[in-house]
Amino acid sequence: MKYLVFLTQELADKLFIYQYPVHPVSSTYQSINVIKSQIKPELQEVILDVGLDTTSANYDKSHGEQIAGSIDKDKTSTK
Repeated sequence: MKYLVFLTQELADKLFIYQYPVHPVSSTYQSINVIKSQIKPELQEVILDVGLDTTSANYDKSHGEQIAGSIDKDKTSTK
């Protein structure tokens, strides 16, 4: 994959660079599926909704169920 690179400072204050510090160097990011993204500049916050490969050997099903249970509990407590 090739990307065009333009050297300019014009957008420097609007750029965000993200990295996965525990992501292996040999692994690519092409399999990452960003579903939705939001930028909240006043809060200095970026929200990324990413799809997870639940069939991957690296996916912890019990942890996924624990997170889903916590989300469900939060939804019922705010009603």
